[in-house]
Parts: sequence; C-alpha cells; structure tokens
Amino acid sequence: MNQQNPQTPPPYYYQDDEITLRELILKMQEFGKELWRKKLWIVLVGLIGAGLFVARAWMQETTYTAGMSFMVTENDRNDQSAFLNLDGQIELRGLGNNKITELSRSGRIIHGVLLKQDVIEGRRDFIANHLISLYDLDEKWNEEKVVDQYKELQLKDFQFTRSDKEQFAPNELRALSIVHDLVSGNNITGKKGLATTTYNEDTEIFRLNVKTKDENLSMRLLEGVYEELQAFYIDDKIGGPRKAYQMISVEADSLYRILSSKENGLASAKDRNRGIISSRASITLGKLERELSKINQEYEQALTSKKRLEILLQGETPNFQVIDQTFFPVVNSSSKIKALVLGGFLGGFLGCVFFIGRKIVRDAMAG
Repeated sequence: MNQQNPQTPPPYYYQDDEITLRELILKMQEFGKELWRKKLWIVLVGLIGAGLFVARAWMQETTYTAGMSFMVTENDRNDQSAFLNLDGQIELRGLGNNKITELSRSGRIIHGVLLKQDVIEGRRDFIANHLISLYDLDEKWNEEKVVDQYKELQLKDFQFTRSDKEQFAPNELRALSIVHDLVSGNNITGKKGLATTTYNEDTEIFRLNVKTKDENLSMRLLEGVYEELQAFYIDDKIGGPRKAYQMISVEADSLYRILSSKENGLASAKDRNRGIISSRASITLGKLERELSKINQEYEQALTSKKRLEILLQGETPNFQVIDQTFFPVVNSSSKIKALVLGGFLGGFLGCVFFIGRKIVRDAMAG
C-alpha cells in the first residue's frame, strides 16, 4: 500500500488564484466605501491642487508670439534652391544650412535690429532700450557689483544713446552682447532666445518666431530680423555685381549726356557752314564726327555691359517669398478656469490613489 509522503505539497490548481466577478464587485464596494469615508480629505487635496494650479497660472507672465514663414529661392549653375522660415534651426539645400542658421541669430543681423529706433508704448527709443526696460535688465545692472578692475564695464543706469557700433565703449559693447543673448539665445549655456528659427525638411520652409512680453515689440523684432536677414543675404550674394551695375549706369548716363552735346555741336557746326566749302570747316567737321563716333562706341559698350549685368542680377538675386505672417501676435496666457479644473482633478485623483493604496497595504498586512 502506497503511503503519501507528508512533505509532498498538495497539487496546485491555478483556478484557486482566479478572482471571481463577485469578489471583484465586493472589492470595488470596499474601495468605494473607503473613499466615501475619506471624502473630505479627497476634496481637501483636490482644492489644494486646484489652488496650486490657479496660482501658477496667475503668476505666469503673458507673452505674445509673432511668427513668419517664408522661403528663399535661388537660381545658380546647379539650380540649387533654399527655403527659409524665420524661428529655430534653418536649412538651405545646396548652400549650407548652418550658414543661414547662424546668420539669422548673429550679431550682424541682431545688432542691426537692436540699434534701430521705434515707437513702442508711446516712447521712441532704441529697440535695445525697450528690451532693457521690459525685462528689467536695468534693475539687475544697478544691483551689480563690479570690481575696480572692470569699472569700465559698469552698466548702472545704462541706456543706449547712439547706433554707431564702431564707436562703442567697452560698457556699450558689453550691454549690446547681453541684449543680443536675450534675443538670440546663448549656445554656451543652452538658453533659448526671444527669436528662434526653424526649418521643416518635409515642406522645405523656414519659420521665424519672436516671443516677448509686449505685442508691439514682438512684431518689431520679427519684421526687423527678417528685413536685416533679407538685405544682408542678398547683398552677400550680388553685392559686387550690383555695385558694378550702379557704376556702369552712372557712366552710361554721363556718356549719353556727352553724346547728346556732341551731336548738337556737330549739327550746329554743319548749319553754320552750310553752302560754305573750306579746308578749315572740313577739318572742324571731321574732328567733331570722329569724337562723336568714339563717344558713341563707348556709349554702346556701356549699354552692352549694363544689359549683361541686368541679366546677371535677375538670375542671381535670391528671391525671398513670405508664405504667411501673423499680423496680430498670438497671446500666450494660461486659462484660470482650465487650471482650476485640471488642478482639482489631479488633486482628487492623487487623493483617491493614496487612500486606495493605503487600504490595499493594510489589508495585505492584516491577512
């Protein structure tokens, strides 16, 4: 007769671990009763969450975002094209994306905008001074402690009074650098600026976004960066041929005036000597005709050069095309009602999770 080993465990049936529907419903009822008993605490946590979210929304500064998307097309030997959108990272196909990205946030572009004057909030001043006041940089500078060794960099009560950067003193250059970092960001610290440029590889369009605490200032910075970038980029591409075209145009106009004068002089000489045949008259008329022919040749050459430069400029000039632009900046502000609802919901949810979790732990320890 086989005797069962008392150390052998009984057979395992997985059905024993299954929770029946009845048990699940009873457990849910227990949780419901637990939450009902703690309803005041749950409501309190929900109110705390709602209060925190509303306070955060209330303290958050309202900003205004102005945006513009555009593309730049260029006709060169390789038929390369570049599409530009003023706001984060830029890319030009076949031309070097990094060049345009860095250019849009460089001092060559940003400084030109900062040192322009404009009327904002009824006050005409440099854009840089408007930014200094708007972001309380002057208060920070007034509290700044500068050792004697760097007194020339002191910025207490500083405001820009001139736009000729070549004549700036060390403290003016330092202030310009600080405001520049505020607008374009700082690569060393990784801090983002008020103006960002991005590029969409799928649409090949660039976008510039400017976000400040003043809607008029956002628009002025947006338009200023775009205009400076456009002017500098076009001048970089066709500056030489354009100057040559201007010079040849002036020369052609001058030759035309001389040619007209010589033609009138020749006509007058012929009228004076009409019917009179003399050696002196023939020499004078021949000399005038030779001068007129020489000037006419020079004028024709100038016109030919001018026409060639016109064709070159038409083919090489980058074409900036604005796709869309915000005419009224978008207001970025947190909704107090949304913050109230979201904060109350999250607070109440966390309260429920806490009390249910506590009951599960207590039941497990009691069992």
